[in-house]
Formats: sequence, structure tokens, C-alpha cells
Amino acid sequence: MEKLLKILKIIFGNLFFISAFMGYVLYGYFVIIRMRMIRKKYGFEESMKYALPRIRNFGQRAFRWTFSKVKVLRKADLPKSPYIIVSNHQSLLDIPLILGYVDPSILFVAKEEVRGIPMIGAFVKEMGGVFIDRKNTVNAAKALKSVVERIEEGRNVVIFPEGTRSYNGELGNFKKGSLKIAMRTGAKIVPVALDGTFKITPKGSIFVRPGEVKLMVGDPMDPKDFKTEEELRNAVRERIQSLLFSMRGGDEDGETQVGEDKSFAHG
Repeated sequence: MEKLLKILKIIFGNLFFISAFMGYVLYGYFVIIRMRMIRKKYGFEESMKYALPRIRNFGQRAFRWTFSKVKVLRKADLPKSPYIIVSNHQSLLDIPLILGYVDPSILFVAKEEVRGIPMIGAFVKEMGGVFIDRKNTVNAAKALKSVVERIEEGRNVVIFPEGTRSYNGELGNFKKGSLKIAMRTGAKIVPVALDGTFKITPKGSIFVRPGEVKLMVGDPMDPKDFKTEEELRNAVRERIQSLLFSMRGGDEDGETQVGEDKSFAHG
């Protein structure tokens, strides 16, 4: 009986999620069109003032639709702009997670495939995000140049240096050169660890499953403290790994523990 109730919860939860998501896709496109109209008439800053609370709201609602709980734990505050959020990657839900609970103004550096995702791809583009086609070296080089320009303009950026999603929650290796942007611009890095989104959207399953997601924002790291991109990359990966360990029940000195729940949303 308990198993049957669990199955029914998943089925009805998915039906609710799909209907809610489709409705919000339509609403999302309305917001995008409205942003473009405001930007054309009043400029980018005014369009962002209109969009940010709606983007944050979308990010948070994405988890309510799946009947999932988000627990945000943190000690460090976000530094002054510009900065680069470096996060592990478990699911497409990582995008609304960061928008809803960390920074709704963030600019995403995403792989080309994200462009085709309904509304999310459009939002990434409208926010000035950059899509990278890793199979096209010329395109990738131009994209990275665009990211550097955005940071120099004062925009905050998020990077998933693993280059792909982890379907079991384990932290993968960071791609070589993934943090060159930080070394080149000198923008401080904000290490972010997230855990649990891979369980909500399991690999190979068409079902969305309710779950608990944990998120922790670590202390900012200065690229100037490292001689090479490799040293920086290894240090950031180690930091995110320690945050994951802490969230999963380990004891990391100087970090807020899971039992001390402190939720926040920046912006």
C-alpha cells in the first residue's frame, strides 16, 4: 500500500509539474517579450529591474512544482561585482536553483544544447548568457572572449567546470582551462556546492521525483593567490568537494552545518 501511494504521488506530481511548467513557459515568454520592450525603450537596467524578481520567483517555483524542498546553507556573503560562481553540476534544475536562491542576475556560460530548452534557453540568452559549442573551437574561442567582456562590464557569471552533469551526485573532474576566465579577469570566485537535483530528475527517467536539495555558498577565492590556472582549478574543486562533504554530514571547520539551516536569496 505504501509503495502504491508513493507511485501515485510521483504520477500526480508529474502531471501537476507538467501542467504548471507549461503554464509558466507561456508566462516566461511573456516576461521575455516584456523585457525586450522595456530594454528597447528604457535600456537594459530598467529591463533588469522588471525581470529580476520574476526570475527569482521562477527559480523557486520550479522546485515547488516538484514538491521538493530547498535548504540553503551558507556562511559567506557574496562579494562585490563582478564575480564568478563556480558550481558542481547535477541537473538542468541547477539553473533555476541558482537563479532562485543565489543570484537572479547571474549570467550563465552554458553548452550549446541549453539554447534549445524551452524558456530556460531563452532566459539565458536574454540575460546576456553565452552558449559554447565545444565541438567548434572557433565558436568556443569567440564565446570565451564574450564572457571576458561581460565580466569587464561588471556582470556576474556562473560556470559549471565539469562540463557535463553528474548523474550520481559525485563531483567530476574540472575541464582543463575551465577557469582561465577567472585568471584573465581577476574576478573573485564564489564556490557553490549543490546536492540532490540529480535525484529529482534521474538519468534515463521521464519522471520528476520529489526530493530535498541542499545548497552551500563558500568563502570567495581570489585568483591572484594562485600562480596557474591548474592550481586555481584544483583548489576550487577541492573546496567544492569539502562543501559537499559538509552537507552530506561531514564536519567542515568554519562552515555552517546542515543542522543550522540558514536560508537566503541574494538580490
